[in-house]
Amino acid sequence: MLVELHPADSHDDLRYVVVVAFDQDRIVLSRKHGHDTWETPGGHLEPGEGPLAAARRELYEESGVRPRALYPAFDFTVDGIASRAFVAEVGQWDPLPDSEMAETRGFDDLPDQLTYPDIAPIVVAAARRAVKIRSLPLVGLLLDLDRTLLDHDAAAASAVLAWAATLPQWHGDQAESVDRWRELEARHFSEYQRGECDFPEQRRRRVRGFLPQFAKLDDAEADRLSARYLEHYQNGWTAFADARPLIEHALSVGLAVGVLTNGDQDQQGRKLHRLGLDLPGVRLFASSALGVAKPHPEAFRLACAGLGTPPAQTLMVGDDVDTEIVGARAAGLPAWHLARETARPNSLSTLAELHGLRAWPTPGHRAAPAEHLRPR
Repeated sequence: MLVELHPADSHDDLRYVVVVAFDQDRIVLSRKHGHDTWETPGGHLEPGEGPLAAARRELYEESGVRPRALYPAFDFTVDGIASRAFVAEVGQWDPLPDSEMAETRGFDDLPDQLTYPDIAPIVVAAARRAVKIRSLPLVGLLLDLDRTLLDHDAAAASAVLAWAATLPQWHGDQAESVDRWRELEARHFSEYQRGECDFPEQRRRRVRGFLPQFAKLDDAEADRLSARYLEHYQNGWTAFADARPLIEHALSVGLAVGVLTNGDQDQQGRKLHRLGLDLPGVRLFASSALGVAKPHPEAFRLACAGLGTPPAQTLMVGDDVDTEIVGARAAGLPAWHLARETARPNSLSTLAELHGLRAWPTPGHRAAPAEHLRPR
């Protein structure tokens, strides 16, 4: 069973609505007659009925809740069948109407006995995140680039396979090629982030570590081989499908948007251009230009200065907990971790979850000129 999250209002072919209702922090669940499992209120849309009206009707019929607030949080699909998830705040809780439901109750956490155990935990966790995201008093958004906006791993894997195939000295299989390159990339890029070498040198170190015969290559030959890999890598640059829609949404609601990345300013700028993400209003902050790299808190503070937004009202989103999330929070920014491959209750599974972001009016902040961004 494949459950995928999408921005609210992204599907016209809705089959169901689901309402995740909160009474303070407790989740409202109902139990059907003759069953011992629990579920969130929800059901089919009736002919001619809009999603919001259906959500309000299903919530009352299946729980007796009259909401103080009710809003669409996200769409989701289950094996391709589309539903819309709403979040409700309990205003009044009437006696349960006559319906298929026998009992309704507030829970601190989801019980083990669930009617839809493969769906409810994902939807409820996403609804909790949606509530937090909606409440953030933001004026700015900073996004990591590689593995957040760009599918770096796919590009790097295809590049190293194409590159290794041109090396007569290489006799490993495909999996070994990819694994070795990823290990070298992680090790030497971390050295660059710590200031132990410059950006071209970390590239050379990757090449020298790929084969024993390359260990003593001079800089010119290492650069030549690195350039051949880089050509393949650039040909594989592809944006994640949720990247541009989020940036467009953030700009449309008035958020200042920046991309904060460890790497070379020129290369990262080419990435944004190739991906179609260098939209008007998007600022790029690369460590080579800032003079400091993530996770150092100063990198985040300088990016906020460039956006003209206070750190406390600038959200950082990235895929690496240590580099982006810990560093951002140390600099005073709220931060959300993006975990595309592994479902985690307190991590985003897709950038689509951020379409509930709104800009809060905060006068008096202006973007800093680029020459003022380097640390003193």
